[in-house]
Amino acid sequence: MKEATNNQVTSGHRKRASLGIGISALALVLLVALLHGIHLVSPKSIETAIDQNLGPESDLTSVRQFMDAHHILYTGYSPELHCAYGKIYRSSIGLQKGYIFIEFTFNEDGKLASYKVLELFEFAWE
Repeated sequence: MKEATNNQVTSGHRKRASLGIGISALALVLLVALLHGIHLVSPKSIETAIDQNLGPESDLTSVRQFMDAHHILYTGYSPELHCAYGKIYRSSIGLQKGYIFIEFTFNEDGKLASYKVLELFEFAWE
């Protein structure tokens, strides 16, 4: 009888220990996700979309249409620099607020010459 009670105590202790380890592991995963962030949009996916949809013959109008189709906020055009700018807010979730900045550079003929895609981060309290 005493042995059966001991087995029940040991079994209950194991269950509590397993539950504690599981909760600790889940808390660690959530902490890492909060600190590091979870990407919603990756800069690589934007670069791939640009490579697939825009070519050297693309002009400002086709770049603007591309930006609208891919939910990229048009933030302006600099005629002196021949550059159009776009932004994607909230590219990641976490303590670091991420956003993606995109710069399209055009040649003198108004055709797409190059582009840059940068992901920038701010802390949530900034």
